Amino acid sequence: MTDPRLLDLDGLVDCERLVHEVLVPFREQRASTFQHWDWHAGALAAPEPVPEGRVLVDTA
Repeated sequence: MTDPRLLDLDGLVDCERLVHEVLVPFREQRASTFQHWDWHAGALAAPEPVPEGRVLVDTA
């Protein structure tokens, strides 16, 4: 089963979610969470807190 969002070649769905769920709150120094895609479940995983700080780096 392919997630329909993967068929959206411009990727705007997840970009918008990233901006609203992570980047805007981070910029405003508010707590935020992010849900990664769980490929086995075919759905978004449970929200995980984004660590507070001055720089946001993806270590995945």
